[in-house]
Amino acid sequence: MSDVRRLMGRLYPPGMKYTVGFTGRPTIAPEDIAGALGFIRDRFAREVFCTVWWPEGAILTGKQFDLELRRRQLEEWERRQRALVVARLALDVAYDDACSGLPSHQRAVRDARAQLETVRQQAWPIWTRPAKPGEQVKPSRYGAVRKAVLTELAASKNCKVCAGRGSRQIEALMVACVECAGTGKRGRSEYFRAEHIGVSAQNYGRWASVYEWTYDLCRGAESKAADAIARALELVQAS
Repeated sequence: MSDVRRLMGRLYPPGMKYTVGFTGRPTIAPEDIAGALGFIRDRFAREVFCTVWWPEGAILTGKQFDLELRRRQLEEWERRQRALVVARLALDVAYDDACSGLPSHQRAVRDARAQLETVRQQAWPIWTRPAKPGEQVKPSRYGAVRKAVLTELAASKNCKVCAGRGSRQIEALMVACVECAGTGKRGRSEYFRAEHIGVSAQNYGRWASVYEWTYDLCRGAESKAADAIARALELVQAS
């Protein structure tokens, strides 16, 4: 089975050809490909795949899908902010306990400080920076991240390690490629990502975890959908 992403071009009018291959068996028809989308049980995975490869087949509009992806970003942002609040409170409690002077409580303070620093580094940037009086509110950069991630997925190149297969043979075993997490695709450079979200390469570090989290979310969903389509089309070819 070839990469199902390439087969999506058959769903556009120029690619709709109904031919018989040299083996005498019908080739995969556009209706087979469209029908295979119905085998994607994960709604989000289906929408990511269609948004990237066949927007006409998406159930949600572009705006609706963006809102769905934003909701998932917000949930992760809130989770990280809650972890930061908990870490700060834990340090306050450790300071309070340290007043007793016990060595164990001093160690607790050091541990709490280290944990707070770790969580602080994992926290994402503010969602929207407050505007000054008379100044127009600028769109959140999180929206630029969402758009850039989908652009990257649509333009991603094959992984050099596994040559786009998503798996590698190690001795007698076939295992998922660690380099591309089994997707067969490789991500773009930080310079590409920084440019597409409107920040300098030097400032990209503040947004790296946001971008990578969003990219991994969408890449995983897109790969899940592609696998479901491939399995469905294999059944068509076998019938």
